[in-house]
Amino acid sequence: MTRPLFVKLLFTVALSAALMADANHPTGTRGLLLIDKLAATATFPGAVDVIRIDGLRVEYPDGFGLARASNTTPVIVLRFEADDAAALARIQGEFRRVLSQAMPGRPLPF
Repeated sequence: MTRPLFVKLLFTVALSAALMADANHPTGTRGLLLIDKLAATATFPGAVDVIRIDGLRVEYPDGFGLARASNTTPVIVLRFEADDAAALARIQGEFRRVLSQAMPGRPLPF
């Protein structure tokens, strides 16, 4: 007798955006320096894991935020994914906080 296999589908709310690192730096060097600085100094209360390989990925029980310097363009790629809109807003708020501390007055695309 075979048993039916049920698959639980996970639905997430996601947003992806790009932040210009420095228009005067076509290689994106300042973007790399910013990500290195954030990886070394930023704190993320409530995170279950912070992965500092090839950027900064912060894992939460209900989603994640990612910031990394692009290898091909002078931008910092930001990606957020969460189980619901409230979690997405909270995770973006944490990244907004650390990016605003690192770059005061700089507008953010999210």
